[in-house]
Amino acid sequence: LAARPRVRVRGTITQRMGYWFIVQDATGGIRVDFQQARDEGVWNGDKDGPAEGAVGRGMEVEGIVAQGEIAPTVLPIAARVLGPEPLPPARPVDDERLFSGADDCERVEVTGVVHAALVQPRGDTVRLVIDRHGRRFEAWVVRGALRQPADELVDAVVRVVGPVNSFLNTRRELVLAKMWVLAPETLVVVEPRRAPPFETELVPLDQLAGFRPEPLRGHMIRVQIGRAHV
Repeated sequence: LAARPRVRVRGTITQRMGYWFIVQDATGGIRVDFQQARDEGVWNGDKDGPAEGAVGRGMEVEGIVAQGEIAPTVLPIAARVLGPEPLPPARPVDDERLFSGADDCERVEVTGVVHAALVQPRGDTVRLVIDRHGRRFEAWVVRGALRQPADELVDAVVRVVGPVNSFLNTRRELVLAKMWVLAPETLVVVEPRRAPPFETELVPLDQLAGFRPEPLRGHMIRVQIGRAHV
């Protein structure tokens, strides 16, 4: 990307997080970063981008391509917000793409078992740690998108819909795939939890890895160590 080609992008806004947007068309999604563009002197408007830009509206951007955290990013020179548009359909996720970073900025649906529901310090977001076929995925849910108490989601099977955000280490290797859940309709409980944590099946320690006719599929189990239950 050394040449930093000039591009024109038109699509639907699928995510807005402060100064950056994700815009997606029929070919895929890409991040549009207004603050970086301003820092580099290619954008003269507000560092947060157009005030009227919101999820579900169209956007047309002319800019240059820069290397993002994992995938290319557009640094806007000019941007125009259009009218309301339907969101691109979310496709069922491909695990290889999700956990390699290939789905960065793509609108997908992810299903898995919630292992933890952690209320963040400010209290406005709940971080769901989700098991997806033995691999970790996170959904950060804004309070307005929750239809039930967060702790009732632990061990439930949920489906979340939205663009993927990829996070890297200093060697530019993927360490976490994450999604922001911004609306109630993008978080669906597919299967409620089977029982509260301390009422699930008690499994002896020497049978944890034994034969099961049906795998646990990421669900929690309860074990006993001495007189203590874990």
